[in-house]
Amino acid sequence: MNATIHDSGTSFDCIADNGIGKPSKSTTTLLVLHKPVIDRSPLISKSASESGSSSRLICRAQGTPNVTFTWKRDASVIESEMDPLFSLMDAGGGSDGHYKSASYASSKHSSNDKLPKYVIEKTIKLDLITYQSVLIINDITSSDYGQYECVAQNDLGFDALFIGLNRTSKPDPPRSLRIVNVTSGSVTIRWVPGFDGGLDQSFRVRYRPFDSLDSSDNVDPLTMYRDVYPPNATTVTIGGLRDNTDYIFSVMASNIKGSSEFSEDSIQTKTLKAV
Repeated sequence: MNATIHDSGTSFDCIADNGIGKPSKSTTTLLVLHKPVIDRSPLISKSASESGSSSRLICRAQGTPNVTFTWKRDASVIESEMDPLFSLMDAGGGSDGHYKSASYASSKHSSNDKLPKYVIEKTIKLDLITYQSVLIINDITSSDYGQYECVAQNDLGFDALFIGLNRTSKPDPPRSLRIVNVTSGSVTIRWVPGFDGGLDQSFRVRYRPFDSLDSSDNVDPLTMYRDVYPPNATTVTIGGLRDNTDYIFSVMASNIKGSSEFSEDSIQTKTLKAV
C-alpha cells in the first residue's frame, strides 16, 4: 500500500476468524508523517469586524507529528499579551471554529482596564491530525485592517497562509451547490456558505423551469424565490414543483450590509414522473 497524506486518519479493521467462537477484531488508525497543510477554505481565510470590536482569526492545519503555529504581521512575530489557560471546544465538535469559552491568565501589560491588543488562544487538537490556532485582535482600529500571516510547522516542514482582516461587508456568494434528493414534486439542495462578511447571513433560493429560460436577462414570469428558514440553514427542500420537469436552481446570501450575487454554479435537475 502506497499511503498518501489523504490516507492519514483512516481506520483499518483486522479480523481473525478460525471458525470457532466469535471472530476477533482489532482496529488501528493510519497516521502518515507529513508537513502541515493549512486549510484554505474561504470561511477560514477571511475575517471581518467593525472598528472598536474584536475579531478572531482562525488558522487550521493538518499534519503529523504535532503542529505548532506562529502568527505574524508585516513579517514581525505577534506575541500574545495574555496567556491562555484553557480553551473549550463547543459541543458541536468545533467544525466551524467557534468555542464556548476561554480563560486567560494575567495580562502581560500593566493596564487592568483595557483588553490586550493580541491574544493567541492555546492550540487545540481537533482530531488525530488536525490542529487549530486562533488569534484574537481586540479594540480594532483602522491600522489593524490588513493581512496577517499564519505559519504552521512541525519537524517535517511548514506551510503559511495570509488571512485578511477587513471591515464588515456584504457576503460572498454560496458555492458547491448539489442535489440531495428529488421527487415528483420537490427537490432538496445543499450548498457551502461563502464568507459571511463578518455578519450573520441568510440565504434565498431562486428556481425556475429550465425550458422557460431565454437569452435575455429579463426576469422570467416563472422565476420563483424561497427564503431559507432557519436563516443559517444550508439545506432546503423546494416543493410545489411540476413532475417530469427540468428546473434550475441558484442561491444568494444576504446580511445587513447587502446581498451577494446568485451562485455562479447553478444546478439543474429533473423532477420524477408522477406515478
